[in-house]
Amino acid sequence: MSEVSLAERVESLKAGLIGAAGSTSAALAWAVGVQGLQTVQAAPAEGLRAGLGAIAAVGWTLPGLAHGAIALLSGFLFGVTYRYVVRQDANPHLKSGAVMAFGLVRGLAEIDQIWPTLQPQWSAILPLLESVLIFAIARALLDAGLARGWVRPFGLLAQASQPSATVGSTNTQKPTAEIRSSVSKS
Repeated sequence: MSEVSLAERVESLKAGLIGAAGSTSAALAWAVGVQGLQTVQAAPAEGLRAGLGAIAAVGWTLPGLAHGAIALLSGFLFGVTYRYVVRQDANPHLKSGAVMAFGLVRGLAEIDQIWPTLQPQWSAILPLLESVLIFAIARALLDAGLARGWVRPFGLLAQASQPSATVGSTNTQKPTAEIRSSVSKS
């Protein structure tokens, strides 16, 4: 088993930080929106003022801080994992599958936790929708970071550090482009 280089670990850290920023921002926006809607629905006479007051207080409760910390940690882990999953593959199903896997695990765990208290209503799926949304936003930021070169795909640094094949060398590894073209021909 090969050891992961320090440069690869730094790239994974960057991917994790991008994932954490995206998921935490999305979770905060979701919480603010839900809290504002619930407050306005509960006190329609107060209207916008009550909604804005609730929005200002949404993150400074223990449950709000815990929710944000969970979004931050799960977004960080998603970012690191996403970098390893997609590598240099442009397969959209692989990318969407990573988002859905993380979103379903997080969302269904939240639903399972609150299931005994739920009344049969559409709001039962809100935690699932939130989870898929935060990882989709984290994916969008990670894809943008990969496209702009802020984060390099896993394995790219190792390929760059390997000596190139020369005439008469014993290196039998084919470059990635050669492998892809030979696979697509068959």
